[in-house]
Amino acid sequence: MDDLPEVGSEFIVRPPVFRLTINKHVKTIDHTKYSISDPALIIDPNYFFITSGDAIEKVKYMILRYNELIGTIQDIEYKKEIEEARDQVSLLLDKLISAKGPNCFLETEWRGDNTLVVIPKNPRKR
Repeated sequence: MDDLPEVGSEFIVRPPVFRLTINKHVKTIDHTKYSISDPALIIDPNYFFITSGDAIEKVKYMILRYNELIGTIQDIEYKKEIEEARDQVSLLLDKLISAKGPNCFLETEWRGDNTLVVIPKNPRKR
């Protein structure tokens, strides 16, 4: 899988498949340093990608969750980290849209170790 181009990398000819290493694009916040244990106040970007599906829709939902979380957090430092992570996810969204190109979907396949294969796809023609 190391031979696949990373999402967001430069290319002359659009490759048919990309690699997405989540922690290269979005940092996972160490919520324990803020004594946060409520699962509703924790976002782990890896959890959004464990199942297959459209990467762009997953990232849009992640941005929505970050925005909801920002509205509920009282700790200023934790809120700042959440905002930074949300901004990173917004940049990832732009990269995924570019990787999708003219295709309808950007399917993900979890490969473990924070890495996915990302495949631009179109629905089957009947």
